[in-house]
Amino acid sequence: MKNKHLLLAVALVFAVGTMAFGQVRPEGKIKPKADGTQSVRDLDPQNAANYVSARRVNQYTGTIDVADIIRAQEQVRALHRKAGNSLNMMWNELGPNNIGGRTRAILLDKDNPDVVLAGSVSGGLWRSTSAGSSWQKTTTGSGQLFENLAVSSICQAANGDIYFGTGEGAAVTEGNPQNSHQGILGQGIWKSTDRGLTFNRLTSTWDEPTAQETFILVYAMAADPVDANKIFVATVKGLRLSTDGGQSWVNPIADITLPAYDVKVASDGTVIACVGQMAYRSENGAPGTFTKISSATGLEENLILDANVSRMMFAFAPSDPNFVYCIAAGI
Repeated sequence: MKNKHLLLAVALVFAVGTMAFGQVRPEGKIKPKADGTQSVRDLDPQNAANYVSARRVNQYTGTIDVADIIRAQEQVRALHRKAGNSLNMMWNELGPNNIGGRTRAILLDKDNPDVVLAGSVSGGLWRSTSAGSSWQKTTTGSGQLFENLAVSSICQAANGDIYFGTGEGAAVTEGNPQNSHQGILGQGIWKSTDRGLTFNRLTSTWDEPTAQETFILVYAMAADPVDANKIFVATVKGLRLSTDGGQSWVNPIADITLPAYDVKVASDGTVIACVGQMAYRSENGAPGTFTKISSATGLEENLILDANVSRMMFAFAPSDPNFVYCIAAGI
């Protein structure tokens, strides 16, 4: 009986093994597994930009609203205060230190070339007292919170005061204006009266909704070479002028609220600005004195007669303000 059971078990194992091995089919050549990498040319940066924008927009309106940003920032500050108070803890940053980001604005102190300020749209404002050999991140006075601001422009007044503007406008990929997305929104204009050691935000650029909508994107800034209180700012809502050191602002080009991309002041006080794709000029920058350099209507209204041009920047020759240079691009 035992022998019968043993033979039956061996036969069963043999049958199962035969069936299993019978299912195995010979394969051809072994194919290496694809590593999933793509050529840089195959990648679409616009998809990445759209993804970032989709994470930041209001889920109901599909847009980035200034009020939403301010509320979110206040909530973050409240959480930080609550966490710190409940545990009685003070935090110190340990690193990494290489967080300067993309530099969009550089200023050399007009009286001390060893003092350099660099503004980044992803790393805030940095200051060097060694002509760039080493850098320290700037802070604020009066206990204000100094977030990782998107610094887009900077200028120095005749008396040494320093101003910087925040907010990066529409970002473009592949050099194609059609491939654009909302940039990084700013938080107004900040001012230093101690050569860039500390900064405070100008309340005139942030304390009410109209100011926030205007100064949330600052493209360029320029200071009068003589009058320390006269500051020009190119904003998303047009050109702005302050004659009291940033306490108040006016639009010197009445009824023109197109985005202003650049403004420059010559050694003799002449001002030139890019508003939309048009160029305006004034001998002294006073309200009502700006005249449009380009023609009157249609595309002819633009300074450069090319439909692909969407942004211009100017420069006066230091030796002769009658010489003006312009660089143009499709943003």
